[in-house]
Amino acid sequence: MKMSHSDFPLSQQPPMVVALIQLLDFGALPVLDEYISDRSGSIMICQDHVKWQFNCRGQGQMHSWAINNELLEHLLKAHVQAIARRSSVRNALNTAVGLTRLLKSAENYSEVSFSESIDQFSRALSRCMEQVYRVLDEGMQLDKFWRLKNFYRWGCLFAPDAGFNVKDYVRYAQIQLPGNVKGEAVRSADPSQGVLAPDELKVLIGAIRDDRPKTHRELIEHVAVALGLAIGRNSENYTLLLEEHVVQLTHEGVTRYYLRVPRIKKRTNPYRVLKTVPIEPRLGQRLLELVAMNQSLDIDTAAPLSASSVVLTAKFRPLLQTGQTTIMPASSATWHKFLTPSQISVLMKSFVKRKHLVSGATGQLITLSPRRLRYTFASNLAAMGLSSRELASLLDHSDTQSVRVYTELSGIISDRLEKAAAGRIELVMAMLTGQTKPSDLDTYLTPASTIKGQNPASNVGPRPCASCPAFQPYSHIKQSQTVTINSNGEKGA
Repeated sequence: MKMSHSDFPLSQQPPMVVALIQLLDFGALPVLDEYISDRSGSIMICQDHVKWQFNCRGQGQMHSWAINNELLEHLLKAHVQAIARRSSVRNALNTAVGLTRLLKSAENYSEVSFSESIDQFSRALSRCMEQVYRVLDEGMQLDKFWRLKNFYRWGCLFAPDAGFNVKDYVRYAQIQLPGNVKGEAVRSADPSQGVLAPDELKVLIGAIRDDRPKTHRELIEHVAVALGLAIGRNSENYTLLLEEHVVQLTHEGVTRYYLRVPRIKKRTNPYRVLKTVPIEPRLGQRLLELVAMNQSLDIDTAAPLSASSVVLTAKFRPLLQTGQTTIMPASSATWHKFLTPSQISVLMKSFVKRKHLVSGATGQLITLSPRRLRYTFASNLAAMGLSSRELASLLDHSDTQSVRVYTELSGIISDRLEKAAAGRIELVMAMLTGQTKPSDLDTYLTPASTIKGQNPASNVGPRPCASCPAFQPYSHIKQSQTVTINSNGEKGA
């Protein structure tokens, strides 16, 4: 049977345990709660001393506290709980993982672990933070230091007697941290992270149109990719979709399909506000096919991701189901059977592998993810001329600041096209109106003698381009008349 520190008298406790108990008795440290629920309904279970359960929206994850110093462990836990109350359980999970990783990355972390007094702990913690700062600065990753900076600030405010030095924090507060660079993947031509190349997008769309999924796993792979192409949302949006969010309406013989997408705004319940998005009939039929297969499938024996668990209730069934169980106990398994955001990426990669979709740029399988499809979706809409406000609405952003990278990119493309066409567009317009002689076009056009089935006719006057068999975009319009230009600049037949 494992013994805890509370099983021994105070005189037999390690020095830092004694310091922790005394600070708690004096009310100098925040007391830890066993459960915390944020505004979105996510729950953090803190009953276990070593492992905490973070039941975030659409997923559950366990974090193991492997901290040798009892005082530091308590401070980190109290800070994480404060973030869960103020922000969200997901942010608290990211903070727990990030802070633990940063502190343990320092070479002198062992000094913190084996401190035997608060003064020694205070000095070791300051040296540890300075070591982390230098490493991040040298690695051009100084933007990650903000978590440690916020932790030290919180300690100075809510646990000043636990070894936090206000003078040290004043030094940390003066450090100007760079912001997280936004839009680099969108601007780059990285074949694994940036916008899909036109040939990749064409191959992907063709594969979706030709795909005939036969199993439940193949169908959810198909739907995951099709949703990414159609609505360009984040992976978490897809994990929160319920079967009841697929809507089919028929009016005057016309059937339309809609998808009610849960919003994932911070500190809100994702099902409190839904955004209705119209979808094309083919995708709508696939979604209804998936709903029917979900309801007819015995999850206990035919789990799509080779695991087993109980069947869901009829009122809370995810559209993209998985048989994989989460770490949540049965009494609080709100997100039971839901895919995690990372599993959406797995489904997309499985679809690419199953259809063997090769990129023309790399010669390898296309690297596909919800993020890349979102970049491609937004970039194409921006290139089509959508305004920032319309684009922000389609991407479910609260403001237009987050879509600037797409509009800036579309402006760069337009500038390049304008420069490439400079000096030629006037000539093209003159050619279309019949004001240009054939001799003026030799520099830009293929000579008539090289066009199959056409003989040179240098003695013929200006004619409209549509009279050429190589250029007839509007076949239903009579455009075979010769264009003449009189002295007044007027056109005539």
